[in-house]
Amino acid sequence: MDNRTSATGVPKTGTPGQQKKTSKKSSNGGKYSDAVRVVLIGLKKSKVAEPTRQFIDRMTGYAAKPFILQSLNNVDCRQRDSQRRVRERMIKILSTIITFMDWSTFRLGVAKPRELDPVKHLAMRNRYQAIYGEKMPESTWYRYIDKLVRAGYLHSEAMDLLDKDEGKIKGVAGYKWLTMKLFKELGFQSGWLDQQREASQLRLNSSGLSNVWPVYASELSRQKRASALSLEAHQTESTQGQFDTYWHESPPLPH
Repeated sequence: MDNRTSATGVPKTGTPGQQKKTSKKSSNGGKYSDAVRVVLIGLKKSKVAEPTRQFIDRMTGYAAKPFILQSLNNVDCRQRDSQRRVRERMIKILSTIITFMDWSTFRLGVAKPRELDPVKHLAMRNRYQAIYGEKMPESTWYRYIDKLVRAGYLHSEAMDLLDKDEGKIKGVAGYKWLTMKLFKELGFQSGWLDQQREASQLRLNSSGLSNVWPVYASELSRQKRASALSLEAHQTESTQGQFDTYWHESPPLPH
């Protein structure tokens, strides 16, 4: 069976108390699950970060056990479980989204030397297609994204800029992040997550990459940025700048 269609089973991922043991096994060359291998093939990579591996493996359990993600299951189906085909597609979507995540901050983007470049939904849809061989219509994608937002798992902060020359509001890729609520419902322990966040931060520092949100030359965007940072800290259960590669109270405008 082709790897692209063989990830429908539910792997044995272990309990939160076994995370440390599982991590050690993986670092000693333990084999990846079918679900993780499908992602690796789509990304054309040979390995994946340990917390990403665990996230993908835990997500596969949602297909057979909708109560694992209770908030998501309750979004549209308070009286009954969501349909299995809907849950299986959501597993693929979240497994795609997690490949864009900076584990130190839970932010979605691409780390670059100066800042974390926010990821657009189009880029996520393209990666979904590369991994699973399915082209998802834009309307379908946003319908699932809306479910994640309403479940309290995903937050997106639009960063509209005022073009002084044209006098118009122009949009750029918004800040997006996953919340601690999602990881807790998947059974991750806060202490273990903090260790992974600190390790991720150190890897970024040693690589000369940044996970800091970009600062735009607009008073409107600066105000929205400050509000987003406060909300982000609350939703990820951290303090502002705790896991950033660097932090300062009033980021300077780019030249």
